[in-house]
Amino acid sequence: MTRTIALAASKGGCGKSTLAACLAVEAVKRGERVALVDYDPQHSLGNWWDRSKLTEPELRLYDDPEDVDALIAAASGDGYTLVICDTRPSELRDVEPVIEAADLVLIPVRPSPLDVEAVDPVVEIAKRHGKPFAFILSATPRGGLTSGALEYLKHEGPVLKPSTTYRAAYASAMGATGQVGPDIDKAARAEISALWLAVNKMLPKPKVRL
Repeated sequence: MTRTIALAASKGGCGKSTLAACLAVEAVKRGERVALVDYDPQHSLGNWWDRSKLTEPELRLYDDPEDVDALIAAASGDGYTLVICDTRPSELRDVEPVIEAADLVLIPVRPSPLDVEAVDPVVEIAKRHGKPFAFILSATPRGGLTSGALEYLKHEGPVLKPSTTYRAAYASAMGATGQVGPDIDKAARAEISALWLAVNKMLPKPKVRL
């Protein structure tokens, strides 16, 4: 059984690519075979993967979201247990087929009024297709969350814990070295480890082969 996660947001700069990379690497450490899919024309995730020299997670670049069902079927046939799709911001008509095909939609959002206000279109698409979704607060200030942002999101849907704190390690690790934040920062490692456990609880349970 191949499970599929879509990271989606209608606003750029929320940390989708960073979270996709971090969750993929963590999932591999926990025994998943992961295929990453980069639908963002900027290919931030793909460029990171090229620098990382990783053999797994594998990265597949697709520009046509309509191919997502065939992609998932192919990944399943190749033995991948998890597909993580990074999507483009703003052009939600292109993102909708990916959301429709996903088992879980993750919506990264920074705790600022403009970012929080931008979640509604993605939530609407997820609800229209009956897809479970959850918010991940990203790059939160170390002094704590904006209570108004957190309360608004809670009314819209589940907010996964922990949030990711603003840490230079998340950005710097994905630069020239092709690592992820948890590779170089102990606190980031704890955040992503706990976040993957929360994400995994929301995914369909893998079928046990007899």
